[in-house]
Amino acid sequence: RIDGAFPKYSGALEISLGNDLFARGGAFGYREKGWSAGAGWVGPKLGLNYGFQRKTIPADFGSMHSLSVDIYM
Repeated sequence: RIDGAFPKYSGALEISLGNDLFARGGAFGYREKGWSAGAGWVGPKLGLNYGFQRKTIPADFGSMHSLSVDIYM
């Protein structure tokens, strides 16, 4: 069963903070509701991304962090 696995609504915004930096934020909701935020840097051969997600309903789901490194060849 995947009932409720996908959000009923979601929205996000990503803003460039210069040539190589960006920030993003968003909100989602269905059975799990919450928000997310992140930032990243993209260089000539490497990209770094950090994301944070906070689930507010149900409260026992808490928060999650993610960090990724992208290598461009």
